[in-house]
Amino acid sequence: MNAIKTFVKYLNENCVSKYTEGYTISPGGRKYLRVATLANGVESSAYCFIDKETGAIYKSASWSTPAKGERANVNKLESYIGKADEFGGWLYRYI
Repeated sequence: MNAIKTFVKYLNENCVSKYTEGYTISPGGRKYLRVATLANGVESSAYCFIDKETGAIYKSASWSTPAKGERANVNKLESYIGKADEFGGWLYRYI
């Protein structure tokens, strides 16, 4: 859980823009935690999902569903430091 808090802290310190007030962790479901963007003090959209067991970061496909394929990992700082942005573009896969 420490690595997850570190990830969200990184987002709040480096990825806040005029469109978002910050990021928060939502309970999500049995397997995933949802990282949501805040606007006007409420959760406005799903930024990404984190696997509770492995720490894998997934792009959000919708408010309640992660996209397939691990994009990064909260346990590996190099997988998101310097890459994460306020819009989640770093979570897309480019072929």
